[in-house]
Amino acid sequence: MAKTSREIRQANYRFLFDQFKKETLQRYPDQPERGMLKLFGERIGVSAKFLSHINTDFKPMGSRTARKIEESLKLEVGWMDMDHISGPPSSSKEKQFIKAALDLFRTAPVEAQELMIEAFRQRVLGEAGK
Repeated sequence: MAKTSREIRQANYRFLFDQFKKETLQRYPDQPERGMLKLFGERIGVSAKFLSHINTDFKPMGSRTARKIEESLKLEVGWMDMDHISGPPSSSKEKQFIKAALDLFRTAPVEAQELMIEAFRQRVLGEAGK
């Protein structure tokens, strides 16, 4: 069964929030995890209280909030509405890309793999070029 836009946005929000927490804890290991929602809210310009409602799925994320997150993280408009978490590749070109990326990653030295992961993380979080 296809996911609803609410489910897709929720999954993308969780992905971005989890990535933010991981990155923050890597940079600041002493940062308590308890304040992460507030820090993420400051990063994307949304109140921690509202994020708490989204986090617990008490309130759905509307289009305005989705666009605000995309803008603040320098993501493509509509990114929050696309299923990035699951599903098979949608085209033969996407299958070729995934295969090539996996081949490159699997044959690269560990240091290069770590650089690829970090570059991807920065791109997803919109921090490339900062």
